[in-house]
Amino acid sequence: MASKALLLALLGAVAVLGVTAEELSTSGRSLLATGFPYCACDNKAKHSPYRLTTAPSVSYMGQTWMCFTLYLNATGTSCSLPAGSRPACCDANLYKLEFDVDPACKGTSDLALLFKGYNTVVDGVTIQETVKTISIEVLDRTPAAAVLRISKGLEMPQAVLASFSSGLPVCFNRKPGFCTTTQLFMSPDSATYALFNTNKNCCPSGLAGPLNPPDQPKPNTYPSPPAAPLPPSPEPPSPSPMAGKRSPP
Repeated sequence: MASKALLLALLGAVAVLGVTAEELSTSGRSLLATGFPYCACDNKAKHSPYRLTTAPSVSYMGQTWMCFTLYLNATGTSCSLPAGSRPACCDANLYKLEFDVDPACKGTSDLALLFKGYNTVVDGVTIQETVKTISIEVLDRTPAAAVLRISKGLEMPQAVLASFSSGLPVCFNRKPGFCTTTQLFMSPDSATYALFNTNKNCCPSGLAGPLNPPDQPKPNTYPSPPAAPLPPSPEPPSPSPMAGKRSPP
């Protein structure tokens, strides 16, 4: 009852302030949710087959890119129930990917590399290596919070992603001189993510890890090569003929 009264009060405030429905969908992050993904949607991983895991970083266009793999896995979810009995998010499409990041890291990433190494069409959807502009949005809330959002070029029906048994790669750059990977994700070993459908009412969330930060390379564990052998000593000079020795007659 108390939560309902609070919601009515918030809606009343929206009406007084003249906030539109579109504005509410954005400002709703601060009004209707206290933690990531900072919006009113079904974020239970059990209600969706969408998953994200870390992948090795890559070098591309002279930059280092943090990479993840998008895939489907309904094991342990409610999505194995018959149609009509399972949660609606089990059948949702894919629209965008968001990460919970440190607001102090705004500017660290500005490009997304989608589907590296792919060039195909599935059910009319083009899956092709491409680079898209992204940004880190600092939210208007207290305490401060921010999200790194990848949406352009990511939208596809669930059946399209299902056709890639190994999943699809999604990467973003990390510009030199800004936050390290662990600073960006506010964690030494994982990234907190959410995957949204077009209606933004499904947002399965989880942790992707372990991280392999490009700014913290693993030490070289290979043994040093053996030292080159020393060159052989020069041969002694030939003896000079004896002075005054006569040739035989």
